[in-house]
Amino acid sequence: MLPPRFVTQPFSHLKSMFQMLKDYKAPRNNLDDEPGLRESRFDVAAVIRPQLEALIAGQEQALSAEYYFLAGEHERVAGLFKGRQLKKLTERERDTYGWSQMILGDRAHSAAKIDDDRDVYRKAAEHFAIAAKIRVTEADALYNWGNVLFDLSMAVRDGAPEVMTRTAEALLNRAVVKYRAALAIDPQLSDAHNNLANALTDLARAEYPRGDNGMLREAFGHYEAALRHTRTPDVVHNNFAKALHDLARITDDLVLFEKSMVHFQAAGAANPNYYSVYLSWGHALADLARRTGAAKSYNAAFEKYRRAAEIEPTDTAAHHSWYYTMLEFAKKLKGKEKAAYLKQAAAVSAEQKRRRRNLERRILRSEGAK
Repeated sequence: MLPPRFVTQPFSHLKSMFQMLKDYKAPRNNLDDEPGLRESRFDVAAVIRPQLEALIAGQEQALSAEYYFLAGEHERVAGLFKGRQLKKLTERERDTYGWSQMILGDRAHSAAKIDDDRDVYRKAAEHFAIAAKIRVTEADALYNWGNVLFDLSMAVRDGAPEVMTRTAEALLNRAVVKYRAALAIDPQLSDAHNNLANALTDLARAEYPRGDNGMLREAFGHYEAALRHTRTPDVVHNNFAKALHDLARITDDLVLFEKSMVHFQAAGAANPNYYSVYLSWGHALADLARRTGAAKSYNAAFEKYRRAAEIEPTDTAAHHSWYYTMLEFAKKLKGKEKAAYLKQAAAVSAEQKRRRRNLERRILRSEGAK
């Protein structure tokens, strides 16, 4: 049986070895000297036994848990402590238990995202809920718990992330609570700032076009905080730019449009091959062009859509927006200039159809292989 008991339960193993020893019979030189005395026997384990019992009670479970943790058997660590009150665990045991729950939660979260399995999302949340009760893992657990709730909010929308249902909104609000709690413990947790801002932005979109309810403006502050510490500036700048664009659409504030361009540019500079940056940048420029009528903004939008399509050779979304925005612009023109843009639009449409046919063929081949 692996691992052997002397590895996982060293003190219990040692105790069992001592139990195999027979009492020691003390030798006597002359039995005639004291005929009334019995022969002496000694329990050779008597001295060590109380110490072993104390070690078994106080340290062995922690050692077993650490062994299983290092061996990657985090389910067994969780099993060792299941049902025990956290306040009765030693700090060493709580640390091992907390990080095991974090790893189990992360595994469940990753598995849930594959098929948007709501039950597995909830299982992940259960692991993070336990880890959130342990000091050493509290902030990270709250942050990850928020991520699970955020992703579950997307899952319950059944493939339509732009549609905010009551269930999705409730889950997002719970995610906001977890992110705020994580930041109360560790204000420099940049990913929590970024994801809290994302959640607030998503909630604010549900209010569109009813007006600026302040959520987007609060989100801006968290994006700025995230940028001070983040290791992924491209992601944060892109999210920040999209949030600015959302508020610009609500308020028709051209200054906000310009600010969004600054962050799109920073995101593109940080990662020139970031598809989402160029697609969203194109959308923002197209919206700005609709408000100003500026040919410069229209042409800049076309260039961003072109770059997005170049980054993702199988993409059709960029071509779709590129085509309809170009038709929209062509209506404002006359003569040869209009004809030139209509010709370009036709070429964009043809490429979109070609890519869609290729995608359909791949899907059919994939289904046939099954």
